[in-house]
Amino acid sequence: MSRAGKMDECASKRCGNIAPNMKAVEVRDERRRHEDDQEHRRKVAAAWNSFDEKHGCFANEWNREFMSENAQGR
Repeated sequence: MSRAGKMDECASKRCGNIAPNMKAVEVRDERRRHEDDQEHRRKVAAAWNSFDEKHGCFANEWNREFMSENAQGR
């Protein structure tokens, strides 16, 4: 085998190991982003729930016009 052929063979072996590692890093990073998004959503929901407990649901005032009397608690 020529020297260039051996170099190509060595390079392909090195690159062959890089691709799975890159994929593993990509999968790990995607999992972290997903977990961070879930945590953010939990915090936002908790903040809205806290607001609703203290002040009531602001949307209910506007929606009251469209709700039946039973749903309004009358």
